[in-house]
Amino acid sequence: MIKHNALLVVGITLLAGCSTLQQVGSALDNMAANQRATAYASVEDKVLVDAFYVLTPEGAEQLTPTVTASNFEPYKLTANQLIMRRQELSASNMGEMHSLMARLSNDAENDGASVTFVNNARSRGNEVRVYRPAMTAFMNRLFAQPIKPLPQSAEWYDRDVSLVEYDPQGRPVALLLRAYQAQTSIGVNAYQYVQAITGAVPMRHFENNVSNRMLEDNQLRVLR
Repeated sequence: MIKHNALLVVGITLLAGCSTLQQVGSALDNMAANQRATAYASVEDKVLVDAFYVLTPEGAEQLTPTVTASNFEPYKLTANQLIMRRQELSASNMGEMHSLMARLSNDAENDGASVTFVNNARSRGNEVRVYRPAMTAFMNRLFAQPIKPLPQSAEWYDRDVSLVEYDPQGRPVALLLRAYQAQTSIGVNAYQYVQAITGAVPMRHFENNVSNRMLEDNQLRVLR
């Protein structure tokens, strides 16, 4: 691994025309900043993303204060998806983690991510419908996940409620989904991943694959 990293540094140095590791680090920072700027420029629903996400003039990324106060960090941004992450639980082994996750009871409607999602929907004249965890599991299967199962990992897709923003005509505008992954390293850490999904294609995919009956059976309440 060390040899591989050293070769990578040398390769980047040659490509960038840099002569010092400090210059290489600066080049890598600039590359990351450019990638973030490109991702942000591609975002379809900037009103939604701007409620959660800040890209500084220098290309650094951070989340807005309400979201940060709930200990979330930016994880990934694409044209139709903003993913945030926070560490949720720690355990000494995977068996203990499964037990902790079975008892997990988050107030997912009232943390910084959900509050921001609901307030943003209201600010543009829309409403949010809250759905049971079974609906969350179904919707998580519809969309690409930020977590990939590994030999020493465990995943949960049905621990929390999900939120869907609708416009006054009853069309879906955005989704807020949650999933968890625990990985073994020194002990076991579980992370919560929150996805804000928006855009014409994902919303059409949602409408085409979720029946009205399923929506009715799993709806808990409407937030206007």
